[in-house]
Amino acid sequence: MVGKKTRILAIGGDCNYAPCYKKLIDKNLGRAAVVVDCFDSFEGAYRRLQKSTYDYYLVCSQRKDPGALVKLEEIVTGGYSYPNDPLTGLYNRSYFLKKIRRLNLEGSLPLSFILGKINDLKLVNEVFGYSKGDRVVARTAKEFRNCCFENSIIARWSGNELIAALPNRSSEAALNVVEALRERCRQVEGIPIEINITLGATTQEGAGENITDILKRVEAGIRRKRLTVAKYTRNATIAKLVKLLGEKSYETEEHAWRMQSLGVRFGSRLSLDDSQMEDLVLTITLHDIGKLAVPEQLLMKPGRLTPEEFKVIKDHSVRGYRIALCSNELAHVAPAILGHHERWDGEGYPEGLKGDEIPLLSRIVAIVDSYDVMTHDRPYRKAISRAEAQRELKRCAGSQFDPKLVAAFLELDL
Repeated sequence: MVGKKTRILAIGGDCNYAPCYKKLIDKNLGRAAVVVDCFDSFEGAYRRLQKSTYDYYLVCSQRKDPGALVKLEEIVTGGYSYPNDPLTGLYNRSYFLKKIRRLNLEGSLPLSFILGKINDLKLVNEVFGYSKGDRVVARTAKEFRNCCFENSIIARWSGNELIAALPNRSSEAALNVVEALRERCRQVEGIPIEINITLGATTQEGAGENITDILKRVEAGIRRKRLTVAKYTRNATIAKLVKLLGEKSYETEEHAWRMQSLGVRFGSRLSLDDSQMEDLVLTITLHDIGKLAVPEQLLMKPGRLTPEEFKVIKDHSVRGYRIALCSNELAHVAPAILGHHERWDGEGYPEGLKGDEIPLLSRIVAIVDSYDVMTHDRPYRKAISRAEAQRELKRCAGSQFDPKLVAAFLELDL
């Protein structure tokens, strides 16, 4: 039986596989499968270390260089300074700051800065995987290059932030670049969802102001903008996710809207306050959003699921919980999303909560969702009548559903 592969990073102009295998034999690892990545430069090794981890690090050179192992240790521990971010090809943060501080400031004024923050990157990573998130970052970096001037200094400022310094450019010129960036990001195709970016700009007119203070100012401006547009951003993100879910599965937008309408009526019957009602609608809208991370062939399978397939489907409530936690505007309903498949008798999932341990909104959504699913066709079965669905809810009261909530629901004009 082949065990876990042993990964080796080998560096040196004289590199070949033989020394690596000899090192493995010396360590009594000869039975293991081996993958060796060879580089003839420390820069190439540094780029690879941004994406991979290794079991052994070797300097494969016949030249005796006592500094080589020290330099290799710096690479492995992250101490080696390479000027470019490996994903985008832009400068990294530290090198950007060095470049700015070396500018001939008097000859570069006015000096404008543009900062862009990709708002939904955590969500993209959670729903579609980190490779898709990397594509969003790389494509945004490309648009920065396209829109900024030739002498601009552009860098990846943090995981989801890009920054550009524009020497000899006024605040008006910077704002024109911001508008061009916003429009180009809106039109990007071939990525999971439209790039949602918050952009800000500031300009240094005179030589007296400290660069650090200027950068803090543009960062503060971005934070204020995000707070101002938080609700709009949240609504736009929700609409995109619901649309994507409808394209991938039978959880159509119509299903979400029907549930919202019925949920509002039910919430009024329960005398929920305005805040609870808003959270109920949000939970209803997003309760199945974790299915975006489930393979489409399982979601659309017309026949009975195998135990393994059902286990994958069941994981959607946990994925939905994690997706909601990716957004500050959605995180407060994450527990309700997590619990919408719990049962009153404790036999539900994912945590096996029982009775009042289950969040109220989860218990409400479970009833509304079940009723709508029963009364509308699905790929795996035909709809039943409203009267039959009501009888089924009554039968499951006290086992699957909260009995008091079922009684209140059945008092509605269904």
